[in-house]
Amino acid sequence: MPSALVRLSRACAGPVLLFAITSGFFWKLTLSNRYTWLNSPDMANQVLPWLDFQARSFHQHSFPLWDPHLWAGQSLIGQLQPGTAYPPNWLLFSLPLEQGHIRLTCLHWYWVLIHYFAALFCYWLCRDLKRSRVASVLAGALFGLGGFLGRTEWPQHLNSVIWAPLVLLFFLRAVRGQRPARSAALSGTLLGVCFLGGHFQGPTFLALAMALLWGVFLVRQPRLAGPAALFALFCFLAGAMQTLPAIEYGRLAVRWAGLPGGEPLRWDQVVPYPVHAGYSFQPASLLGIAVSGVFAPSCPFAGVVALVLGLLAWRAAAGGARETGVFAAIAALGIALALGGNSILHGVAYAALPMLEKARNPSMAIFLLHFGMSVLVAYGFDSLPGPQGTRLVRRVLLATAGFMAAALGMVWALRVETSPDIRAGVAAVAAAALAAVLWLWERARISRRVAGALLLAFMLFELSHEGGFYLPLRDGPPYLATLREQADVAAFLSRQPGLPRADLDDEDVPCNFGDWYGVDQAGGYVASVPEPTYRRIGESKVRALLGIEYRVSRKPAPEGFTTPVFTSASGLKIYRNPGVMPRVWVTHQAIPVPDRRDIAPALYRSGFDPRVQVLLPGAAPQLEECAGDTVRTMRRTPNSFTVGVEMHCRGVVIVADPYAPGWKARLDGAPAEILEAYGLIRGVVVPSGRHTIQMEYRPASVIWGAALSAAGILLPVFLYPFKSRKASSISHLASGEGGVSGRRGGPP
Repeated sequence: MPSALVRLSRACAGPVLLFAITSGFFWKLTLSNRYTWLNSPDMANQVLPWLDFQARSFHQHSFPLWDPHLWAGQSLIGQLQPGTAYPPNWLLFSLPLEQGHIRLTCLHWYWVLIHYFAALFCYWLCRDLKRSRVASVLAGALFGLGGFLGRTEWPQHLNSVIWAPLVLLFFLRAVRGQRPARSAALSGTLLGVCFLGGHFQGPTFLALAMALLWGVFLVRQPRLAGPAALFALFCFLAGAMQTLPAIEYGRLAVRWAGLPGGEPLRWDQVVPYPVHAGYSFQPASLLGIAVSGVFAPSCPFAGVVALVLGLLAWRAAAGGARETGVFAAIAALGIALALGGNSILHGVAYAALPMLEKARNPSMAIFLLHFGMSVLVAYGFDSLPGPQGTRLVRRVLLATAGFMAAALGMVWALRVETSPDIRAGVAAVAAAALAAVLWLWERARISRRVAGALLLAFMLFELSHEGGFYLPLRDGPPYLATLREQADVAAFLSRQPGLPRADLDDEDVPCNFGDWYGVDQAGGYVASVPEPTYRRIGESKVRALLGIEYRVSRKPAPEGFTTPVFTSASGLKIYRNPGVMPRVWVTHQAIPVPDRRDIAPALYRSGFDPRVQVLLPGAAPQLEECAGDTVRTMRRTPNSFTVGVEMHCRGVVIVADPYAPGWKARLDGAPAEILEAYGLIRGVVVPSGRHTIQMEYRPASVIWGAALSAAGILLPVFLYPFKSRKASSISHLASGEGGVSGRRGGPP
């Protein structure tokens, strides 16, 4: 029993230490209530309302597939960035709310835990590669707290790349011959989970790296063809719950990609290469690997300590550790892709590989450099020579001094920031500390464990000037305050009957007001919008059809709106337009329009009245003319809309919500067809009498995607025996020899 406790304590030592390091590193979030990662434009205006809407939906026992509050309603899961299909997010959404919103403390720990699990996964990878615990902690801390992960604030980007170490862990097990089929399947599953995280750019670059690695190993070991196929299959299966709805939605939507003039692109339009070039990593920013603050637009910062230890990994490669070549290649690929328009490799990939053009921000591939470098740091630390044994330390000291002299001169000359000497000074202090530790180690004044602890401390000192350093004050910029000060506006709109919509002035209310307060709005801060909605929502007749009854602004009322009906405490005025259509109404005249392009002009023809007439693309159903129909009840959840009506004769019940694939209707429990009324919104043919119409958003892409993801995640997890057989090393397999690996660490 004591020996079991000792083994358990040793196994837990690294993860516990990394948790303490991560919590302390982000002390502004864990030990203080004055800072937050949310007080910036994108976080407060977009990400926080997205998360909040999903959390409220969970507490209403509804899985939010559709967002009824933004742009008159659109697919939520199809947008990908809200992270709806990412299982760890479901835990956040299930936590207790405070006054109807996610607690800020929960959001802070959510963000900290993302970084912790990134560090933990990298630690497990290094232990699986037989690195020492000290070296593995160094690598984990660097991956979780430095570079791309340390400086990126968007959780959807972070969640999509933190699984990279586990993807490589099981990939390397597969090529080593440790249960190759099952290891390859689990590696593919974990890459699929990356696509569930909320963004596709990081996983796309990681998938490209994995495809190249599989290609190289297949040339050397053709027997890996089966595991490679399983890898690809399970990657598709695991990510299907997100990728299938995203593809379905993407084909129907327009997306803002950074074109001049702000014009969005359709799915079938290629993102122009100048857009990629504009988001490319700048060559001068390569200095930012060692000097804090030198980067544009993505952060590569690792620090002098990590850079030197990473470069020392060549000693491990010389000693036969072929795995170092894998991670050096990943790091090099990260630089080549991140340079984008400054790299011929990225240009070739852009032109030759389908769908890569959708990943418009090449600089985000810098996380591959960061990941590869983190593992190389573990190899570099374990490759430090014994005391009194080599001149390596003195060479490192001279190289470090030379590097720092060059870096300081270049940073000062480039003037890459207002006070470059301060950030370069941090690098100089770290270089001096590194030199002191290596000098003491060479003279046997300190043990390897003490040297590791000192190097970890100095590395964290460097990283702290990027990761966590930029976290804004909670009461600093006004973004969160602006989001919360409109509660009286939301309260007024919520009291109005009939589920009205409001149009909010973007300059006065730049946030996703609707998701935050649960109020329907005509616009929103999103990356994409269904094309019919985007193209037509500016038309006066369409705005009337969608029931956009209120305008919230500080400016005078636009045409059609009356004098203010409410003035908020912050000075916002709410104007009302009494001429719009209700949320639900009935028509008894159907006009067929053979060509969809004729629908918009038909709306403006003299004598056309949408209160009694409906335009339908294609054939029109037979209706009866009468009056006096009544809409008795309306009930709405995120994924459904239920209407009770009393019809005097056969007509079309119109619901002023966008028509979209995936919506199903039932009339008194029996399936019913949803018509594309006016080429934009939904309608159902209803006979005379009292009836209940229930519309539900249940797209086949989500149903099939969820089933495939469940299979792709659960099958490898339950079938994989974590007590693996001993297997041959990469070096032996690469040379075609057999062999047995030595002691192996890793996840239990």
